[in-house]
Amino acid sequence: MPPPVEAAASTGAAIVPPVMTGIVFIMAELTGTPYVRIMLLAIIPAVLYYACLILQVHFQALRTGMQGTGQGRDVEKVRRKLLERGHLLLPVVVLIALLVDGYYPATAVLWAIPCVPLSAALRRSTRMSPGSVLQALAEASQELVRIAPLCALSGIIIVALFQTGLGSTFSHLVSTAAGQSLLLLVVLGALASLVLGLGVPPTASYLMTVLIVAPLMVKAGLPVQVAHFFSLYYAILAFITPPDAVGALVAAGMAGAGFWPTSFAAMRLAVVGFVVPVAFVYRPALLLFGTPPEILWALVACVILVACLAAALEGWLVVRLNSVERIALLGAGLALIPPHPLANLVALAVAGIVLVANLARRTASSHAPPRP
Repeated sequence: MPPPVEAAASTGAAIVPPVMTGIVFIMAELTGTPYVRIMLLAIIPAVLYYACLILQVHFQALRTGMQGTGQGRDVEKVRRKLLERGHLLLPVVVLIALLVDGYYPATAVLWAIPCVPLSAALRRSTRMSPGSVLQALAEASQELVRIAPLCALSGIIIVALFQTGLGSTFSHLVSTAAGQSLLLLVVLGALASLVLGLGVPPTASYLMTVLIVAPLMVKAGLPVQVAHFFSLYYAILAFITPPDAVGALVAAGMAGAGFWPTSFAAMRLAVVGFVVPVAFVYRPALLLFGTPPEILWALVACVILVACLAAALEGWLVVRLNSVERIALLGAGLALIPPHPLANLVALAVAGIVLVANLARRTASSHAPPRP
């Protein structure tokens, strides 16, 4: 997998239920929202994020003429591997079931841990000896020792922000600059979240941004869950945003690639992550706040938005796009963010015209006589 794709795809793990790198539990505590509800709210934005990423990779492959190599063998390999080792997923199933049932996260984890050796014992090839169980516990303790200083440092940063008054001052500056404009508040809140999230682990980044940005958005009339998800997305995306794109740095180092090309390519692939939070500020129905028709229309509009963005950025829809078509699709996608009937209608018309023009060019090229 190319390093930019790896960086963008792995960064998205923090917004995908059920675990969301543990941030889901903090969000549930801070907002007073049940864990199951948080998981449900996260589904549509997460699907949009990965749909855009997959479309961009697909369009890029078509544009560059890349061909698959597996011819079905890769799918067969995955199926065989799941049959051989799929039972090792049982502890994850148990963990999720306990969380959904209302168990406190620490309690759910304690019950799920014994399921690891028990599920491994279902097949002879994966059974764990007492020595391997002890080794696994020792490795887990070593990882805990590595993570603990990061958590402690993050706590120091958060305390310093608010004990010194820097956090409240920063929040006041954003609020004053935005005034009564929701758009300015969204832009400044996004910039603040990206800046505060640079070089900080996802959990600490989320905590800092949500304590500064979320209250301003709630004060502007947005549901508290929308404000928290907005802060979460931009705090997570700071992980692949230059100049301190830690996720891109790790991916580039593993692949032996350059840091700057990797970070900018990862940002392009994750572009929908920068757009979707703005969309659910203007369309809370994306986070299930609204009637079923509102939720359905918000989903349809954002699916088209994702397709427009992916095609515009990669220069391919049905056939190669020219510059005018790419700009038109980019504008159509952005026009679908606010629920403005006229803007949405024009955006759909523009996207439809570009699609029809692409289909016509493909038909014409397929009927054209071969060159001598």
